[in-house]
Amino acid sequence: MRALLATLPCLLAALLGAAPEEPSPPQNLPIVYDEIGGKFILRIDNRRYQLETIHKDPVARLLADANYQGAKLAYEAYRRALADKAKAESSVARLEATVQRLGLATERARLQLENARQQLALFRLTPPYDPNQLVFLQEQLVRAQSQLSGAEEQENRARGKAEEGRRLAEPAQARAEQARQDYVKALTDYERPLAQLRALALSAGTAL
Repeated sequence: MRALLATLPCLLAALLGAAPEEPSPPQNLPIVYDEIGGKFILRIDNRRYQLETIHKDPVARLLADANYQGAKLAYEAYRRALADKAKAESSVARLEATVQRLGLATERARLQLENARQQLALFRLTPPYDPNQLVFLQEQLVRAQSQLSGAEEQENRARGKAEEGRRLAEPAQARAEQARQDYVKALTDYERPLAQLRALALSAGTAL
């Protein structure tokens, strides 16, 4: 039991280390600046590119296709779902820490009971013995048995609460995963026209 409890932090760390990388928020929508002389400037990726006016309509269409607001709303929903998930998992972590603490207490009570049994058995093997000492050791054994029963009961109650907490946390975890998938899709859809804008800027524009 003690060895299993000692490995729990390592297992949790391994699980957290295996978690998927969190997607970043959507970058701001590119900006177009008109210029005198039949040209305009496209600002994207914190860089500016000067393009001929003939490219303005394609740029406008791509900007219209880039649903920044949809990606932003999906990201905000994802962040809220993550906060709910973190709150639920924090509660589960506290419950599991209680189980671990009470498990150690149960192990100590079990060792105390075994020690009381050994003392009584050893005492009985070395007669003649003091009746008062025998009564004391028997009472000590009864107390150790009672303490172990109480410790096991507390641990079992805590374990039940932890299992219930994990069950209650599952919907929040599922919502966070669904929100993540929704945001990844919205981000992918948003970045597709941005990639085309980027390609246009690099091929037809002049970096400033």
